[in-house]
Amino acid sequence: MNRDDVINKRFSHSFYGYDMREVDEFLDELIRDIDALYKAKELDTVRIRTLLTELDKRSVQAGRPAAAENTEAKLDAAKNT
Repeated sequence: MNRDDVINKRFSHSFYGYDMREVDEFLDELIRDIDALYKAKELDTVRIRTLLTELDKRSVQAGRPAAAENTEAKLDAAKNT
């Protein structure tokens, strides 16, 4: 689910339905939370990429094979989860 799913969600009306203002306020809050989670995930991905790159540099300096081989592939796979 993403922000567009929430924005585009439509509910049917009924006689004993919900207060539409309250529903809209809740959905707006949900959208803000979803946006914040996606931004945090993107920031975490950048941090992980930076740390893995640093790990590779230090491994090579120590005469060991790069510890974080295929860094981009691993991050791309994690990004899609």
